Amino acid sequence: MIYYITKGRCYTMKLLYLAGPWFTPEQEKEYSRIIDEITRRYDDWEIFIPRYYKVPDGDNLPNWNWGAKVCHHDIKMLNRADLVIAIDWGFNADAGTAFEVGYASAKRKEIILYVPKGVKTVSCMLHGMADLVLDHNFNKMRCDEIEWK
Repeated sequence: MIYYITKGRCYTMKLLYLAGPWFTPEQEKEYSRIIDEITRRYDDWEIFIPRYYKVPDGDNLPNWNWGAKVCHHDIKMLNRADLVIAIDWGFNADAGTAFEVGYASAKRKEIILYVPKGVKTVSCMLHGMADLVLDHNFNKMRCDEIEWK
């Protein structure tokens, strides 16, 4: 949590961590849409977007070293997070998102899963860790609206 002092008063800003892949054009488009939406809805929160994190001198590091630095920074930010919003692309979630959700759950963080339009089958493991599941319009989803595997 970040503490700010302004005009003699101290207040805190909560941290939102956005987890999710951006490896395909469809994922990239949805990721950008979600960033716009959470920036609007959580305008008084600090928002950490892993995609925009740049490892210092990362272009000059071997890939394994760069990856380790990204992982350690993500863990640091997950530890600070008050809320994790994860994009769930379905039953075969990417390893990074699955790790982020599992880690956040182990740390007892609040987790919201966002299910993009068209996703019909989801992982029971990811959804079992979520406090809330939202559809592509940011409406609460009912359990009978999706297939569980």
